[in-house]
Amino acid sequence: MKKISIVLIAKDETGVQPTINAILKHDTKYSFEIILVIKKWNKKSSNQNDRIKVLMYENDRKRITIPEQRNVGVKSAAGEVIVFIDTSCIPQNGWLDSLYENYLKSEKIVAGYVGLGDIKKGNAFGDYHKTEYLEECPTANVLIAKEVFEKVGYFDEKFEYGSDVDFMWRARNAGYKIKYEPNSIVTHDEGTLSSEFDRSFRYGKARLQLYLKHSDRVNYFIKKDMMIFFYVIFILFSPIALIFPVYFLILLIPIIKNVHTSPFKQVALNLTFALGIISKAVSLVIHHE
Repeated sequence: MKKISIVLIAKDETGVQPTINAILKHDTKYSFEIILVIKKWNKKSSNQNDRIKVLMYENDRKRITIPEQRNVGVKSAAGEVIVFIDTSCIPQNGWLDSLYENYLKSEKIVAGYVGLGDIKKGNAFGDYHKTEYLEECPTANVLIAKEVFEKVGYFDEKFEYGSDVDFMWRARNAGYKIKYEPNSIVTHDEGTLSSEFDRSFRYGKARLQLYLKHSDRVNYFIKKDMMIFFYVIFILFSPIALIFPVYFLILLIPIIKNVHTSPFKQVALNLTFALGIISKAVSLVIHHE
């Protein structure tokens, strides 16, 4: 039995091969397999390796099938642990060993560091600093013991985005901790500016769906996501600007707050996130979901 199953999901071959090549070249003392769950795969143009298991996934009913593909990967895994990495990520030295050695110390979920751009500058999604345990994490760089799936279940296929956070919240409710391992590093390609805003909008929609499912997390919302309300309320009351144009000066507050981290871009992304929340809320009302 292999110790580690590394699961990747993708629509097609675009951007997949660099991640696979980096994993195969990764210096590790532990045995692993790579499970690629993909919709389109041209074997002739791809490297062949007995450590790669390619699983074709077909679903014409849904455009976005992220949780379904992840579940296929988990159910096909031979390892005692599942490691998820996004196909837009490149693992750095020590990435896999750092995750797995925490598991050997009885940690059942271990989240690594996901760096955006130049990781030396600290510009990162997942920059948790000195935090030892997390309340949530994405599946861009995380190890999950198989026993967690056996107890918690699989990814909720009702979600398009956000199924990874939903899974982590369910795991936390079941008593599991999420260990943060800063020495397990992957770098992440954010893609185009357009794709960043698209993701922000979709993550906003997912965030509302998450809180509707996990109504018990009110305290967590107040602690972590209360700032969301600022942007949602700002957008809802923005027609006031037709009478009082100075209304837009309110945005100086978050711009000044984020002055050292691309403030205008960050505020624009947060507004897009809030628009996603509003869009989901309107959809729920219209369709009575």
